[in-house]
Amino acid sequence: MHCERGRGFLAQRSTGRNYPAPCRDWRACAVCARSYGAALAARWSKVTGLRAFVVLTMPPALGDWRSQDNRREMMRAWRRLYERLCRRFGCRPKSMHFKEHAGAAGRLHLNVLWDWDWIDQCELSGIAAACGFGPVCHISRVGRAVELSTGRAGSSAAVRYSAKQGFRVVAYARKTGSRTAAGDDWARGVRRWSASRAASREMGPRPRNPDWYWSPVEPGPAPKPAAIALALSASDRNSSRVCTVTTSG
Repeated sequence: MHCERGRGFLAQRSTGRNYPAPCRDWRACAVCARSYGAALAARWSKVTGLRAFVVLTMPPALGDWRSQDNRREMMRAWRRLYERLCRRFGCRPKSMHFKEHAGAAGRLHLNVLWDWDWIDQCELSGIAAACGFGPVCHISRVGRAVELSTGRAGSSAAVRYSAKQGFRVVAYARKTGSRTAAGDDWARGVRRWSASRAASREMGPRPRNPDWYWSPVEPGPAPKPAAIALALSASDRNSSRVCTVTTSG
């Protein structure tokens, strides 16, 4: 399937290949949503060493995921919890977090992956509640033991999380972005996920190939190497003639 909503063309300088440019509006286009999900999967799969998956739910009074104030309050609660856990463990973690809600009427919550050592759920729940989260808190392990038990040794914790939670990476992009259900669509500009510096370093920048460029019209075929060499040699001969005439004068 190809996106039919875009405009212009993407062309490769070296070969002259081109194809219609996608719209990249993964909120409205299922094709671009799948491409976006695949790109997320490729980046997330580079993050290694994550040990725990945590669900932090907001109190009922702040559970409306459509409210910008509630989303801001959740991130303030996360920053407070993050700093307290940094002091408890004595280091800053490699982590990734994702804003979530379960359906149109679902409560706002934060899913987190981190590489800190284990913390008991009762202790974590108490600290989370003191920082502004609600009473619902859950922590589970990810790591080598989980890899062996699921027969997926070496796979990324982030990708295991996406499969285990039923928010498979490609489906996640469609669910969080495309308008498959009006009640499940987040407002534009909402940053759905983020990663710590350590995780971001492992993911690396989004790949960009300077050999490709966008064109408003369909480019013609790239000139063949022989034609390029002939044009250069003709240009060199013309330059030599100009130099000779100038010297003679």
